[in-house]
Amino acid sequence: MATTPRTTRRHGKPSALVVAVCCAALAACSGEDTSGGAGGGAGGGGGADLGGGIALDGGGFGGMDLGGSGDNDSGPGGAEDSHAADTGDAAATVDAGPEPGELGWPCVGNDDCSEAFCIATAAGKVCTKQCIDSCPQGWTCAGTQGPGGDVVFICTPLFDQLCDPCGANADCNGEGETGNVCVAFDADGSFCGHACGPGMAECPTGYSCQTIVDGESGKAAKQCLPNKGECSCSPRAIAEGLSTPCKNVNLFGSCDGERTCTSAGLSACDAAVPATEQCNGLDDDCDGATDDFDVTAKCEKSNEHGTCEGVLTACVEGEAVCDAKDAAPETCNGLDDDCDGLTDEGLCDDGNACTTGACNSDGSCKQQPANGTPCDDGNTCTTTDVCANGQCVGGAPLGCDDGSPCTADGCDPLGGCVFTPTDGVCADDGSPCTLDLCAGGSCTHPAVDDDTPCADDGVACTQDLCKGGLCSHPPTKEGEACADDGSACTQDICQGGSCTHPPVSFTVPCADDGNACTADVCDGGSCTHQPLGSDKACLDDGDPCTQDVCLLGQCSHPPSANNAPCLDDGEPCTNDVCVSGKCTHPAQNGKPCLEDGNPCTNDVCQSGQCDHPPNSGVACADDGNACTQDICQGGKCAHPYNNAGCDDNNPCTLTDVCSLGVCKGTGGTLKCDDGNPCTNDVCQTGNGCVYQPQSGLICNDGNVCTTTDVCQGGVCVGTGGKSCNDNNPCTDDACNQQGGCTNTPNALPCADDGKVCTNDVCSGGACTHPFKGNGEACGSDGNPCTDGQCNGFGTCNQVSTNKVCDDGDACTSNDKCTNGVCKGQAFKSCSDGNPCTNDFCDANGVCQHSPIDGASCVASSSECPTGVCAGGQCLSQAGVGCEAEYDVDLCSSVKVPGSCTGAGKCVVNNPPPSFTCPGCNGICVQCTIFGGLQFSYCLGF
Repeated sequence: MATTPRTTRRHGKPSALVVAVCCAALAACSGEDTSGGAGGGAGGGGGADLGGGIALDGGGFGGMDLGGSGDNDSGPGGAEDSHAADTGDAAATVDAGPEPGELGWPCVGNDDCSEAFCIATAAGKVCTKQCIDSCPQGWTCAGTQGPGGDVVFICTPLFDQLCDPCGANADCNGEGETGNVCVAFDADGSFCGHACGPGMAECPTGYSCQTIVDGESGKAAKQCLPNKGECSCSPRAIAEGLSTPCKNVNLFGSCDGERTCTSAGLSACDAAVPATEQCNGLDDDCDGATDDFDVTAKCEKSNEHGTCEGVLTACVEGEAVCDAKDAAPETCNGLDDDCDGLTDEGLCDDGNACTTGACNSDGSCKQQPANGTPCDDGNTCTTTDVCANGQCVGGAPLGCDDGSPCTADGCDPLGGCVFTPTDGVCADDGSPCTLDLCAGGSCTHPAVDDDTPCADDGVACTQDLCKGGLCSHPPTKEGEACADDGSACTQDICQGGSCTHPPVSFTVPCADDGNACTADVCDGGSCTHQPLGSDKACLDDGDPCTQDVCLLGQCSHPPSANNAPCLDDGEPCTNDVCVSGKCTHPAQNGKPCLEDGNPCTNDVCQSGQCDHPPNSGVACADDGNACTQDICQGGKCAHPYNNAGCDDNNPCTLTDVCSLGVCKGTGGTLKCDDGNPCTNDVCQTGNGCVYQPQSGLICNDGNVCTTTDVCQGGVCVGTGGKSCNDNNPCTDDACNQQGGCTNTPNALPCADDGKVCTNDVCSGGACTHPFKGNGEACGSDGNPCTDGQCNGFGTCNQVSTNKVCDDGDACTSNDKCTNGVCKGQAFKSCSDGNPCTNDFCDANGVCQHSPIDGASCVASSSECPTGVCAGGQCLSQAGVGCEAEYDVDLCSSVKVPGSCTGAGKCVVNNPPPSFTCPGCNGICVQCTIFGGLQFSYCLGF
C-alpha cells in the first residue's frame, strides 16, 4: 500500500516526547489537511437509489376495495394490513354486473367462459378466471385440477357452502378448506358455518362472526352464522337434495328425522312427534321399545249410560285390557251404577229443597231433612235462608244501607229496602264557617254564627273569625302578645294590628353575665347586672363547713353554722357535722347501719356499734308456694299455710283454693262452645277448651253462590258453586249475593294478534289491538346495532343505533355501531420500531413480533451502517466495503479502504507499511509532515 493514498489525511496524536524530538530536529513542526482522490464513500452522495420498489397510486389495485373484505393472502403483516382504510374510489364500488364470459357470468360449460372455467356454485354454474394470489371481493384464490390434470389456481366464491344443510364438518369444506364447521341449531338441524376472525374476510350481510363449540373437536371456533331466522336452501342445495338430521323433542321423548332441500325450500322435520306410550304395537315415545307402557295406568270404558274408570291389566296383540265395569242406568240400590260419582241420584226427589230423597233397601224412597241447605223463604228482607227440619228458615236480615247519613235505612218484606229522610250531622264541606246538617234527606251547609273562630291567617295581631259564612281577619285587641324580637328587655305586644316592642319595667330578668353574685335585670330596655348581698348563694368552694355567699357582688366563703353536715368518715354509726368551720364525727345511736342481708332483723346503731335485733310480722322471701304466707318470726323467715284463692293450672276447673299448702280445684267443670258446627268442643285437662275439626256434617257457609255445604276439616265449605263463566276473557265473571251472574268488562291483556307493534288489551268486553305509540320498542332482528321501534301505524322498523358493541375483532378498540354495523373506531398499533421484526396483532388481540431474517436494515455502527436482519436484530453485514481509520505513523493517520465485520468494525484490508532506522538500537519512530515529507528518528535505549 502506498504511503500517501488518495484519501484525506489528518494529524495523528503522537506523544509529547516524539513531538519534541521532531521539532528539535527540523526547528518546526506543522501539518496540513489535504484532499486526495474523490470523496463520497458511504457518507457521500445525494441519497440511496430505491429503484425496484413498487409505487402504489391512490386507486389501490385496479380500484379494488382494500377495506377488509375479500381475500387476504398478504403474507407477513397481513393481519395488521387488513385494517387499512378503504382507499377505493366511491365510484368504483358501483356493481355494473359481469361481462359475458367473465368472472361471475352464468354458464353451462367451459365453452361459455373466456378462460374456459365454468364452475358450480351455490347460486348455480358461473364463469371464473385463473389467479396468482388474489381475487376480487367475495372470491378467493384456490387450487383445483385443470382440464389437463395439472393443478391450476382459479377464483372460487367465498362462503360457497355457508348455511348448507350438513351432517359433518367435511360437508362444509371445499377443496383445500378445513376451518368451516357443521353447526347444530338445536333440534332444527345442522348447517354450515364459515371460518372468520382477524385476517379473514368479513361475514356477508345478515351474518356475524360468532364463537361456537365444534361438536367434532370440542374446541371453540369462530364462524359466520345468520343473525336471525334459519338457513334457506341455495339453488345448488335444492338440486343436490342436501339434507340435515333433525329432532322432534317434547316431554315424552325425542324422535329423529330429516330435513331436506326441495323446490319449495327446506322441508319441515319429518320426525315423529313423541307421545305417551300406548298399547298399539308402536314405539310412541321413540325410546326404542314398543308398548312399554305402565300396566297399572288408569283406563276407561264408555257407553250410552256413562264412563267407568279402571286400570290396565295387560296388552294383548296391541289391544289394552281394562278392568273397568260397564256403566248401567241408575237404580235405587245404593250403588253408583252409571259411574258419575253419585249414588241413586235423582231417583227420590220430592221437589222440596229442604228434604233429601234416599233409597230404602227394598228399592222404595224415603225423605230426610236437608238441614243447612240454602233455600228461599220468600221474604225479601232475609238473607242466607237455610233448611231446618224440612222447612226453609230465613237467616240474617238484608243489609239496607244507601251510604247516606241523612236517611233511616229499613226493609219492606215485599218491596225490599226503604230509605226515610232524617235530621242530624252530615259530611263536612271543609269550611269552618258553615254547619253540616241533614235536611230533607240531603246534606246542607248553612253559615255558622258570626265571630265563630276560623282558620288562622298566620298574622299574630289579627283575629280569625267567621263573618257571613266566610273567614275574616280583623285586628286583635291592643296589648295582646305577638312575635318575640329576641330581646328579654322589651315587650312583644299588638298595637293597632301590628306587633310592637316597648321596653319592660326594671327587675325583669335578662341574659346571665356568668357571675352568680349579680342580678341580671332589664333597665330602660337594656340588660344590666346589679350586685347581690349575702343572702345570695354562689360557687361552692368544696368545703362543706364554709358558706358560699355573695358579698358586694363577689363570691365569699365564711364558716358555716355548727352541726351542718360534712364529709362522711365511712362509719355508719357516727354523725358527720361541722363545728366552728371544721368537719367532726361524734357517735350516734338509733341511726340505720349496714344491712346484714336478713329481712327479719333491724339494722341500727347502738353504743356506736351496728346491731341487728329481731324483727317479727314483716314480709320476707317468697318460697314460691301460693298456699303459704311468707312472714318473719323470731328473726327468721317462716311459711305457715293459708286458705287463699289460687290456680291449680287446670283450665277445666272453675274455682281453685288452698288447703294445707296445696292448691285444689273445686266448683265444677268449664263448658266449651266455639259456635262452629264443624268442631267437637271438649275441655282437656292441661289444655283447656279444644275444638276438634269434624268432616262430613251438613253446614251453611253463608254464600248463596254455593249449592251444597259440608264440614271439611272443621270448616264449612260450599261445593257445587254456580258457574258464571261466559268464556270471554275480557269480562270478570262473578256470582252476586242474590244468586245472579255478573260479567263485567275488564281491561286485562288478551289474545296476542301476533303483531309486535299492537297492544293486546280488553276494551268494552272485547279483545282489541290498538297500535303502539311511535318510538315504542318492538322486536329485535338480532343485530346489536339496531333497535326495533314501532312507527305508530302498527309496523316495527329497525332503527340504527350508536351503541357500544363488539365487532368480534380483538385488534380493534372503541367498537361502536355505525349505520347498523358494528365497527372498531381504532386499531391496535403493534409497531416496536424494530425493522427486523414483523409486527402484527393476533386473533387474541396480543401484539406479536416475529423475527425477519435476511432483510436489509441500517445497523447502529457508524463505521458499518449497512446491515442485515438476523434473529430479530440488525447486524452489520460482514464483507461490505468501508473506510478504515489507519495510523500511517506517529504523526498522521488516513482513511483507507477496508471491510466490515459482523460486529460492526471496519478493518484495514492490507497490512500496515513498514519503516526502519538503519543502525538504530532502540525505537524507530517516523512522522510525515509538509504534504508528504517523511523522516525517521531513533530513540535509543
